[in-house]
Amino acid sequence: MAGYQGGSASDLGCVEVGPPADKPLTPARSGGSPIRLRSARYTWRPPPDLVAGLPADFALEFDCYAGPDGVRRFVPREGLPTFIPRAALGGFGLLTRRGQMASPQRFSYRASQLLYQLAPGLREHLDRTFARESDLYVPAAGRGGADDRHVLPEDLGRDGRGNGAPWTPRDLLARGRAAAGDPAPTPAGCIRLGLLAAARLNPMDPAALPEVRARALVRLALFDLGPLDGGPDEAVIATVEGRLSAALERHGGDDTAAFNRWFFKNTDTIVHAIAKQKKGGGPLPRARVRQALLELVFRSFASVGDCVHVQMTAFARALPDPLTGDERALFDSLYRKQPHLGGLPLVLLHDRFAFLREAILDVWDDPHDPARVGALLQLLSYYGIMVGKKREADRRYKAQSGQQNDRGRPAVILALDPGRDAPTGPPAGRFQAIAGALRDARGATCRCGSTQDWRATLVAAEEATDPVVIEDECERCGHRETIPVTREQIREAGRNG
Repeated sequence: MAGYQGGSASDLGCVEVGPPADKPLTPARSGGSPIRLRSARYTWRPPPDLVAGLPADFALEFDCYAGPDGVRRFVPREGLPTFIPRAALGGFGLLTRRGQMASPQRFSYRASQLLYQLAPGLREHLDRTFARESDLYVPAAGRGGADDRHVLPEDLGRDGRGNGAPWTPRDLLARGRAAAGDPAPTPAGCIRLGLLAAARLNPMDPAALPEVRARALVRLALFDLGPLDGGPDEAVIATVEGRLSAALERHGGDDTAAFNRWFFKNTDTIVHAIAKQKKGGGPLPRARVRQALLELVFRSFASVGDCVHVQMTAFARALPDPLTGDERALFDSLYRKQPHLGGLPLVLLHDRFAFLREAILDVWDDPHDPARVGALLQLLSYYGIMVGKKREADRRYKAQSGQQNDRGRPAVILALDPGRDAPTGPPAGRFQAIAGALRDARGATCRCGSTQDWRATLVAAEEATDPVVIEDECERCGHRETIPVTREQIREAGRNG
């Protein structure tokens, strides 16, 4: 029972247990019959020497349910979005009481809790839902090519050995309807169950997933990394962290309402203030500051996860009736740090619970089964891929929205037609040569100082109307230009090139 032994009531706080009662519950899985549960209220209160460092009457309340199997399941009474910051605060108090934190570490943990709460308000925070079949398709104006008609992963429907044909959205919905066990399932339910069926065909192996890769998987399921290439720069992250810490200290005396307005309602203002600061390294590009802030927000999940882990370990150890083996497996799978989630507790992924609902219930049925955990991890991967494709399509659509054909419709990206758009030579290489000639003619430049790493994509209006659009992008720094050109200009550049 590693991680639960030792301690006393004074060290761990105490858990008060209310009287049990019967409660009917309709299972979350479709087609399930109502069952009767035994329920009781469990309340954790901090040890006496911790009370002074916490808000007045600080407590954590749980509804405890036990089904016919007698296994207890603990659910935060106030809901996970409210519970997590409170549990992190309790865990932070328990960590601080050990006397192992220097003052800078204590400040870092407090800043991390604020950054964690900032996450839902960031525009990079993913909140896309897939509620109907149309959500699985990409509008024509947002496609990067003929193969980008939908957002499903390319290998969805194949097993772990690559056998099977990739599923289309219609295949996915058909699989979901077959698994629903409901005569009239919702489209959202069919999509979830179809994705779960695909994940079961090709589950990840939790034991073979390095923690650093697992954390990257979690990140992709929570945040859009944005259009910048190369990842965040550690020197920029350190500079942004230092400037943000100084700003937090300056606002430390604000009342709660004023602080919340400054920190949670004006993220763009904070980014602007950090970017334009002249001291300590000088001004920074706003895009890089946003990227660094996003990295700090994601890293805050680890600090908050540590605190939740400590708090919930204390709760489990303070229970008057210790957890059984089955109860401990369920409890750990939800509230304690997991290597296959990058060292985070599953509760920190509560923003994805609606998407993962059936997979989580599968894990709770048997937390020891690695295939069930692997299917949940694969679903996280699917979500990150699908939302990433949606966001990239949105960016393309926005970039092309100013280019319309004679019917007033946005431009769409079409694959290069070698017979139509390139006079001679290998199609791809010839088109890049033409794009290079057009680039030189207009004097294109970016912060790299040269255009040798630029690559062009042809954008054409519907029905091949004139003009077309070339999207030119530097693959090194991410600089992008969208240039309208006539077909005559393309032919002229080809002849001169």
